[in-house]
Amino acid sequence: MRAPRFSKIVFAFLLILPFLALPAHATEQTQRALSFISKLGNSAIGILADKSIPQEEASRRFRAMLHDDFDLNLLGKFALGPTHWRALNPQQKQEYMKLFERLVVDIYSDRFKTYNGETFKAGTAHAESATDSYVTSFIVSPGGGQPIQVDWRVRDYGDRRQVIDVIVEGVSMSITKRSEFASAIQQQGGDYSAFLELLRAKVNSGDTTVQDGDSGK
Repeated sequence: MRAPRFSKIVFAFLLILPFLALPAHATEQTQRALSFISKLGNSAIGILADKSIPQEEASRRFRAMLHDDFDLNLLGKFALGPTHWRALNPQQKQEYMKLFERLVVDIYSDRFKTYNGETFKAGTAHAESATDSYVTSFIVSPGGGQPIQVDWRVRDYGDRRQVIDVIVEGVSMSITKRSEFASAIQQQGGDYSAFLELLRAKVNSGDTTVQDGDSGK
């Protein structure tokens, strides 16, 4: 009588075994994401804090870091939205991606230019899916005050990890840019050539908001 009962226990264990293994996998994934963001944030702070690095070289290093550690292709497509992306011809897609990459670099370059001795602290991480994790971090002012919370959505590509969204104090960069781009395209009457012309003018002027009539960053 004990054999059938034992068999049932073993069978039940085998059924739940894959689910028992999930937390370990998630922990490994989130630890990689946490380590990645900690290194990314501290590398950026390190570049800014080293006053011996010429400004031009610091900018070059910072841009290289963004190109390596951010999935700019995915970010660009999301910001434009699938309908608008499909509507662009190949030449327009190529130009848009080049302009978007410059825009993202300018956005984060501007934010880090305000560096004044702050420190970067990576806090916690949790898995959102089998590939995506959210990492919470804080920018801490040397004079005290309320730390600024920055959340990072990190995608694990197996051999590398890249940022696919940044949420500052609850505001998503990706969603903000999608809203701006949709509004700009609407203001241009759905003319994608006019939208790209506007985007080009904004990027060339250093204006990181992309809405017709805006002048601030």
